[in-house]
Amino acid sequence: MRPERTRALEPGKGGYDVTEQQAAAAQGESSYVPAGAGRALTVLGDTMHVKVAGRDTGGAYAVWEVTVQPGGGPPPHRHEREHEDFCVLEGDFEFHREGQAPLRGTAGGYVHTPRGVVHTFKNVGGSPGRLLVIAAPAGVEGFFADVSEGVGHLTGPPTPEQVGFVVATAARYGIQIQGPPPPPAQSGATTISG
Repeated sequence: MRPERTRALEPGKGGYDVTEQQAAAAQGESSYVPAGAGRALTVLGDTMHVKVAGRDTGGAYAVWEVTVQPGGGPPPHRHEREHEDFCVLEGDFEFHREGQAPLRGTAGGYVHTPRGVVHTFKNVGGSPGRLLVIAAPAGVEGFFADVSEGVGHLTGPPTPEQVGFVVATAARYGIQIQGPPPPPAQSGATTISG
C-alpha cells in the first residue's frame, strides 16, 4: 500500500511531496547524518551534501554542507522566500551583502542573510573551503538538486545554455540572479571568526 502524500510547499516554488509519516517524523524524531554523508550534489563545480531537507523538517528549514573551490562562489542573488545563514567550517571566505561592508569569514564565523537581501560569497583562500548553510524555510535545496541534475559536473566555465538553465531554474525557486560576483575587497572587510 502506497503511503498517503501531502504537499509541503507549492509545486515549482520549492515544493516537494512528503508522506504523512515523514511529516510526522519532522515533528519529533531526531536523526544523525555522519560526516561526508547526506544527499550528494555537484552544483556548478561545488560539492554539496544535504544534511537535512525540508521533507525531514516539515518544510521549516534545510541544512547542507558545501565544499567550495578557491575562487568559487555564487553570483550575487536574492532569495524571495528564505533566509540563508552561513557558518564557515574551514577556509577563508568573503561575504558581500547589499548595502553593507564585505565580511571576511574564517572557521567559526557565521553570517545571517535575511530574505530579500542581495548577497554572495567567494572562497578567497588558496584551498577548498567548507560552509554549513541553513535555509529557512526549506525548499531551496530543490534548486540545487535541479541544477545538479540539469547541468552536471563542470570542468570549466558554464556555457551560455547552462547559465540560462540556472537562471530559469533559480526563478522557479524565487531566486533572482543579479549578475557576476564582485572582485575581492582589497581592504576594509571586517573579519569574523569563531
